[in-house]
Amino acid sequence: KPGSGSGGSNDTEADVKPPHGGNHGDGSSTNTDGSGESNDTEADTNKPQIELLKSSDVADGAYVRNGDIITYTISAENVGQIRANGMVIEDTLPEGVEFVEDSLNVNGADFDATYEDGVVRASGTLNAGEKVELTFKVRVTATDSMVIGNTATWYQTDGDTTVDGGDSNTNEVNVSEAVIELLKSADVADGSY
Repeated sequence: KPGSGSGGSNDTEADVKPPHGGNHGDGSSTNTDGSGESNDTEADTNKPQIELLKSSDVADGAYVRNGDIITYTISAENVGQIRANGMVIEDTLPEGVEFVEDSLNVNGADFDATYEDGVVRASGTLNAGEKVELTFKVRVTATDSMVIGNTATWYQTDGDTTVDGGDSNTNEVNVSEAVIELLKSADVADGSY
């Protein structure tokens, strides 16, 4: 999974085209997601190739605090030639945040999206060359310094059978402890002691 591990190379049979990749000309590609890790993949031309990317509106290196709002975006694009029928995108919210009601929006392909029991879920069909984008907001509930890591995943299902798709990159947001600042002042009239 991008963003985790010891910095080595992960060889996997791919159903997912990585977000940033270079084609080796033999059907395989290498992804470097900025973490220095590479995910070598071999394309399976009989399965949908989905590029899944997770991002937030918090700038790299910036900090959020308890009560702040983060807007997450999940982009899924079918970069292959095979339609992804019964596609499901899921994002389980991490510790330290709570979902902001009525903030879930879908743009692009026709997907139904819901939030229930800590999971954002969208389902539909993603045709070759088509893209869908989910956006939603969370409120930071963490009161201690921590890193909120969040990863989305996708799979296909027909109700009876589920076929794993893959994971997005991990989006990380730094939480800073709340800072309480006390300020004392006095208004003393001239000549008063």
